Amino acid sequence: MDILKSFSMPKINNFFKKAGFTGGLALFTVVFAGFLFSCAGGAGADNDTEGFDLENRNSDVQEPTAGTAMAAGGSISFVPVGDDWDEVHTFVYDGEGDQQTYTLLFSDGAPSTAIPAQLLVIAGGGAGGSNTSHSNLAYYAGGGGAGGVIYYGSETPTGYTPFDASYSLSDGSYTVKVGRGGKETAWQNSGENGKNSSFGELIAAGGGGAGGVAPTNTSSTEPGNGGPGIDLSISGAVKGYAGGGASGKVNTTSALASHGGGVSGQPGASGTGGGGSGSHSNVYQGQPGGSGIVIVRFPWTAPPQ
Repeated sequence: MDILKSFSMPKINNFFKKAGFTGGLALFTVVFAGFLFSCAGGAGADNDTEGFDLENRNSDVQEPTAGTAMAAGGSISFVPVGDDWDEVHTFVYDGEGDQQTYTLLFSDGAPSTAIPAQLLVIAGGGAGGSNTSHSNLAYYAGGGGAGGVIYYGSETPTGYTPFDASYSLSDGSYTVKVGRGGKETAWQNSGENGKNSSFGELIAAGGGGAGGVAPTNTSSTEPGNGGPGIDLSISGAVKGYAGGGASGKVNTTSALASHGGGVSGQPGASGTGGGGSGSHSNVYQGQPGGSGIVIVRFPWTAPPQ
């Protein structure tokens, strides 16, 4: 049975005030569902770290909760790993501007040391190209490219080599930016490129938009499938990311896509960096790419008593 608790957290402590961060009280919700705790934080840089007191974690509670989190920022969840727990912070694009900006504040109580973390940074996918129809021929455009991927971790997805086995996460603040997907286009225009995502100094480049198609005297009978993406379980469950967008369908034949890439006539999936599909006859607009995502995961430790 789910247990839902809502509570107000204390003001941010002097440690983070020295770093230039201020804030009042914020309301966070903790959901216990089976083995997963979830705490939804604010959506923007102005409010996603308010109310956390990371220097004075609740030592009376030796379980993973919002009050015992080691970091602040984004949406927080706790994933069981054997007898232990990992803390996961997820940052998504919420529809404002080219990028959504957050701050991750981290403290493990040992400023001179760093802990090994998993890190995933995916940029927005590119939009599919657009076309026009001519006579009775069905002209179609290509799908957008997937957003760039930066991954630190022990998983080895097919077709991708991680930057390293872990990312060294030290006490302090990190700027996080999540890029949107490329916007839809119309009438023979190329698809818009996706927007970059970043974590600190690490930048994943936005996926490329597909080219547009103008009327010609030739046509094809074979649609183009989107390129494959990668599977990762950094969030706590296996999920596909960074799939390329499919072309528009040819006559009645649709092209395929996976890992967040849009199938014929569909956009890339949000939070995956998938490319948008290309346009085809009667659907002249190239479809938008999927927005990016940033996920940080590290071992959770109980606060000292």
